[in-house]
Amino acid sequence: MTKPMEFDAFKESFEVISKSQETLRYIYNDTIGLVNDIAKRSKAHMLQISDIEDGLFDDEEDTKNIFNENLKSLAKDIKQFNGKIGTALESFSEAIYLIIEKLKVAIMLVSEKKGNKKELIQSKRVLKHLDVLIRKFKLRIHQLQLMNNILFASSQEMKLIQEEYKQNLRKVKGEMASALEQCEIIIKEINQL
Repeated sequence: MTKPMEFDAFKESFEVISKSQETLRYIYNDTIGLVNDIAKRSKAHMLQISDIEDGLFDDEEDTKNIFNENLKSLAKDIKQFNGKIGTALESFSEAIYLIIEKLKVAIMLVSEKKGNKKELIQSKRVLKHLDVLIRKFKLRIHQLQLMNNILFASSQEMKLIQEEYKQNLRKVKGEMASALEQCEIIIKEINQL
């Protein structure tokens, strides 16, 4: 029979997991909009470069204004991303760590017959949902990395923020890969119960 103290530890694990999920949801919602804006503006910028090279614009002055306006907005978004991403990554890492650690505690309690196996097995849905979100975000970051070379060749202002942006994209991608690996390990451990 489960002792009250052990049940409390099991219950507390899932309360922390739930709060950490909310933190991750907030981080995702707060960051994905900015990432999507950068991707959208980057794509528009690349299309503008292509159209200019192909001579598809009639009004050269208007083309220059549109091009410069998009470039300014893109640089602003990247600067905002660079300013935000460090804190977001730190919060993301902390929330993932808490989820993983509390699931390890829950696995241990279930393996010792001191926790609810059914509830633990249901937590796999949390991990699978998290896996999907991380993969989507990681794919978006990968797309931004692929656009880098074209983006930074076109403006001095962009060159000034290039290195920090590239480093931040690498950090994000690395953190996402690590989180995915941790989720996989925990899912395997749950499956082995």
